[in-house]
Amino acid sequence: MTRLFVCFDTGNTRTILKGAKTLLLKDKTKSIKFLVIGVAAKKIFDDEANKQHKDDVIVITKWLTKTTLESLNDRALTVEEIRIVTNELAKLNPEYSIVGSSCFPNALVPYQIIEILTKQKQLLLADEQSAPDQVYVGDFVRIANFDFFQDSINNPLWSLLSSEWAAHISFLLAFAEEARRMLAVNNRLTCHAVSSPELDEMFEVKIEPTEINNTLQQLEISEGKRLLFISGSTVIEDDLALLQALHFDLKDQEKTVVRIGLHPGTKNMEQHVSKLLAWMEKGAHANFPVFPARIIIPNDIKAELSPATLKSYRLLFVNLTGNQVFLAASSVASAKPSTLATKGVVLGKPTYCLPDYVGLSYVVSFFKVLPLQLIQPEEKSVRLTKKDLQLPDGAAVDVMSDLLLERTPASLRR
Repeated sequence: MTRLFVCFDTGNTRTILKGAKTLLLKDKTKSIKFLVIGVAAKKIFDDEANKQHKDDVIVITKWLTKTTLESLNDRALTVEEIRIVTNELAKLNPEYSIVGSSCFPNALVPYQIIEILTKQKQLLLADEQSAPDQVYVGDFVRIANFDFFQDSINNPLWSLLSSEWAAHISFLLAFAEEARRMLAVNNRLTCHAVSSPELDEMFEVKIEPTEINNTLQQLEISEGKRLLFISGSTVIEDDLALLQALHFDLKDQEKTVVRIGLHPGTKNMEQHVSKLLAWMEKGAHANFPVFPARIIIPNDIKAELSPATLKSYRLLFVNLTGNQVFLAASSVASAKPSTLATKGVVLGKPTYCLPDYVGLSYVVSFFKVLPLQLIQPEEKSVRLTKKDLQLPDGAAVDVMSDLLLERTPASLRR
């Protein structure tokens, strides 16, 4: 039998991939398949480091030959597309499934697929079980969110809770706080608090001064200055709104230098960068005509930009990862509570997000909301632990793979 991992966005796909590798080491009797339904996920599987899985990867456009992955980023499957996907998933007949959710309100495809898988598994188990009350689909179908915080009450995940079939799945979530909120909304659900490999690294990471200084030099941050790292999103409107909010807070912050990282899942990188540059260059900002920031351009993104755009002095060509820049930063900003923003919280870095995305009560306690006066010299970093966040001990990949190998205890079934 096959275990199926459905991959959509960057953070969840990286975690699911590592969890799948751990699962194979623990149980070599079952095969795995990855169903790629998003542009960001496909980029990860196209990476040379993951080519060993090429025979196990199915890109959904192999089934839906008249559409593109880009179009699935912000729409729902049509009735005909649902029919095709339903038939293909029935042929695949996975024993277990984990579906990576999305933090974007318009990304509906992951939820449509989890509904298809759930209903199929319900029918199969009903045929196999002599006692219907023993049927528990949550042992076989799980939806995972490792991007840490659902960013908006408008996210499809929240409305999913009211669906009749939602009671038959279980959830893997990065924070126990979020799990409790979901259970409060619908007490039929089973939620497991699970960390992620990326978050695990933050609990153990050691900051090496030599490496930090080297990164700051590459970013052209002079001694005595503080680095504010803006972790970009795939939505240009969100990034521009964040820059606008930061603009007012940075006017009197002479020691703060801004560097902007681009999201690897951005659909049209040329258009995205062009709009960022246009915003930074325009002279409409009262008392602050030029926004003091530069955009980090690593080698892979450089290839996506036009010669004209590459001439801008606001682009900084350094082949650094977002994680390297993040570790060197004194503070972090992101429109939404993104992966890097959440890492900032764990390491005790001042972390700033837009109010629209941190309005939920369980988020406010972690993130600072713009606009407000930025970094205060007296602020001290206070690192968080797994215990602080009520996460289980043990490596995230082990916890996740164990949940696939073991049935959910009856006491946890809701």
